[in-house]
Amino acid sequence: MSDKIYAGNGRQKKFDWGEVTSMVFFKDDLETLLANLNDKGCVTLDIKQRKEESAKGFTHYGQVFIKSERNEKANDYDAKSVQEVDDDNDPF
Repeated sequence: MSDKIYAGNGRQKKFDWGEVTSMVFFKDDLETLLANLNDKGCVTLDIKQRKEESAKGFTHYGQVFIKSERNEKANDYDAKSVQEVDDDNDPF
């Protein structure tokens, strides 16, 4: 089994209109993501909640999703299965 690969830190921000998970990526994080592109040129980053808040206030982290035979059946999705976003309905 391969080692887990992490990239980025984040925190949950609450507003009157809802919540946002804000992620921070340093150059090393971006290089890690680029180094783990799959054969389609895509990388999946799972945003996970930390057990405890870090000293700098981070509540979340990113873990690179590595497709394997074991988790392929449990997470049967790829870039083609994601519904395309209608740019005319963007909130910003």
